[in-house]
Parts: sequence; C-alpha cells; structure tokens
Amino acid sequence: MGRGVRIDAANGCERAREAKRVGAEASRVVLNQSRQFREGR
Repeated sequence: MGRGVRIDAANGCERAREAKRVGAEASRVVLNQSRQFREGR
C-alpha cells in the first residue's frame, strides 16, 4: 500500500495543478472575448 498510494497522490497534485492552470487560461480567454464583444468587434 505504501509506495503506490504516494505516487497516486503526487499524480493527483500534478493533475490538480494542471487543471487549475488550464482553468485560469480559459477564464482569461472568456474575459477577453466578452470584452471584445462589448466593444463591438
């Protein structure tokens, strides 16, 4: 049970960090699109 669980936990942290980064990029893109839409582009 020891080593495999620790590896899974590390993978989970990595995946969560990746998801957080992707989510931040996506929200930034959405903000840019809505701003351009308001400006009439």
